[in-house]
Amino acid sequence: MRFMASKHISRRRLILLLGICVLLFSAMTCQSAPVKPSPPPPFGSTGQCQAHTTAPTTTAATGRTLSIAVEKRPNITLCHLAAQDGTLLRHEDLTLHGDIIGQTESTLYIQQLGEAQRQPVALCAISNHDGTTRWCRKELAYAGRDFLSAQGLLYFLGGSSIASVTVVNEQDGRILTSYRLPSDGSPQMVVSGILYVKIFRPRPTPIPFAQAGDTIESVCALQARSGQQLWCQTFETRHIESMAAFGNSLYLQATEVSETYYGVVFLYALDALSGQIRWNITLDQHNDGNFFQQLPPIFVEGDNLYASIAKCDPYGCYKPFSVLYALRTTDGIQRWRKETDPGTTIKTLMLAQNMLYTTINKVIFESLTSTTGTYVSHGEREARSATNGSVLWSQKSPFSDQSFWSNLRVDHGMLFLLQGRALWVGQGASGKTLWSKTSCASSTPSKENQCYWDAQALVWLLGT
Repeated sequence: MRFMASKHISRRRLILLLGICVLLFSAMTCQSAPVKPSPPPPFGSTGQCQAHTTAPTTTAATGRTLSIAVEKRPNITLCHLAAQDGTLLRHEDLTLHGDIIGQTESTLYIQQLGEAQRQPVALCAISNHDGTTRWCRKELAYAGRDFLSAQGLLYFLGGSSIASVTVVNEQDGRILTSYRLPSDGSPQMVVSGILYVKIFRPRPTPIPFAQAGDTIESVCALQARSGQQLWCQTFETRHIESMAAFGNSLYLQATEVSETYYGVVFLYALDALSGQIRWNITLDQHNDGNFFQQLPPIFVEGDNLYASIAKCDPYGCYKPFSVLYALRTTDGIQRWRKETDPGTTIKTLMLAQNMLYTTINKVIFESLTSTTGTYVSHGEREARSATNGSVLWSQKSPFSDQSFWSNLRVDHGMLFLLQGRALWVGQGASGKTLWSKTSCASSTPSKENQCYWDAQALVWLLGT
């Protein structure tokens, strides 16, 4: 009995020792094995453009299709909707990681990121219509995220050098040339093979009032393909607010604030090839230079130039208003001039298909004295005739953002407006809403309220 007991105890001890050995061996194995990094998020569906209750079709009944891109990192989805009613037709999930950096009429440009999703590895051109990859170029991975497009060429600004331009063939992504810009140059636009650049130089002798600034501004024209300088025009005490080019002319809107804060707005017409000033006029003036920040950009179409400025009323700035102008491009002679009601100012201005689309801010005073006042304000959208400036329709803005027309497309008499993650489509002639879509942040998709992307997605309006 004693022998059997001691044998039984020995077996228990043996089993215990074996268990400890196994544990020690496992621990040593785990410690020596390398720790693998977490895999990157998978390629494929973002889950966007699938919250529909009916099977998608392939074509719209009217033949017009609106394409948008929904970016929810690391994936991107192209969504195609019927332009007339917003019905989801189809979607394509792209098979590359990356960030959308911009677009042209038919192409979406994506900076492809590596597996760690941190470093760019290539620049890719994707078809807006079907999501196919047109080309990817590793040598353009660091070309920059800002570019201009004109006449089949892409002009990438910056990249590894801030003051540089890389010229790329839009069809295949080949680098054609690159060149440096003049010191402190800021490219503005490319029109008819000319790159227009704003140049800032330190002012050698300070002007005694701050509004003149400590820099001198110039506008220079370069051959867009080679970077060869054509001309430069300097404006000693004036700030270039916006520019527009049409035909063989460049048009500038400039401002100047005097020592007494008396503001003046100027317009210039320059020869595009020589930089010679053809004409310049004082557009208007008012008694508050702060309103320069509300100057919408100028627009040119045919032989008309359109500009808008904000002014103060004669008794201060309790009820500011705006003035909208149409001028002849040949000599700056005024064609028509329209004032808004007191308390109504134009925030943004856009010209498309002989229509002027504006965002206005209306201030309604509830009580007003010589020193105090209470008021309420709201934003509205307006459409005016570019021929005579008359208001064709006006209605409250669907979105709170004041830059209402900042991402607007006009096509076949329809307005396509994307603001943040909200998409609105209306009739150009009447402003009547045809349909709208928002993110699925707080609503449940249904046949009556279809939402195709969530609140974390970035949405790009590609066009029809």
